[in-house]
Amino acid sequence: MSKKAKIILSIFVLFLILIAGLLIWQRNNVDAILKFIQHDETSLEEMLIENEKKIDETLEEYPELDITPLDDETKQKLQEGSLSEEEVAKILTQASKPSQNKPQSQKNPTTDTKDSKPKKDVAAANEEIAQLVARVYVIQADFLGRLANIEAKARAELHALPKAEQTKERKVAIGKSYVGEMSKLESQCDGEISAIVSKVRKLLSESGQKTTLADTIQSTYEREKSLKKAYYMNRYL
Repeated sequence: MSKKAKIILSIFVLFLILIAGLLIWQRNNVDAILKFIQHDETSLEEMLIENEKKIDETLEEYPELDITPLDDETKQKLQEGSLSEEEVAKILTQASKPSQNKPQSQKNPTTDTKDSKPKKDVAAANEEIAQLVARVYVIQADFLGRLANIEAKARAELHALPKAEQTKERKVAIGKSYVGEMSKLESQCDGEISAIVSKVRKLLSESGQKTTLADTIQSTYEREKSLKKAYYMNRYL
């Protein structure tokens, strides 16, 4: 291979690496664009509802982990400010204390029996995990509530304009002006969820339980973000 050909090949490979890195870095945004192309607003709303059930469904695999899923009424009170984050977390975990009368199964279906190392006390680990899952529900509700507030501000700004100026172009421009605020919110939530997922994974692993719950929390959050982005693209683009 000639020197010139090697240089061209090297540049091409570097270009591919840069593209791959960009796609990984912006994977959620790429996924959102694909969903925007493939689905309309109604189907995205349905997908969002289904996605909200994923953590609840996964919790069924952990019978020793008692936590009350966040219902619509409590979520609304949190978003309105009539309940604090601490109060909501307490409501969700009020049944998470290990019951003395609860029969212990001979074999925990969530326990990995292959590892012979000493396990962290399951009851103690589950109490911590319940608190962390409650925090996930709170973060999710707060995230969606704050997104709705940003959308309300954008809509108010648009409707404050004379009817003749409420064009598609102005609608898009107003939407773009709030992208920075939404990105900041996303970054903040990313950090919180990442920290929680790491803690949940560690607690599950140390207590000999499957780490499926940690995976579900992360995937549900990522899917929630991409679906919401696609939803807003459908409404404002």
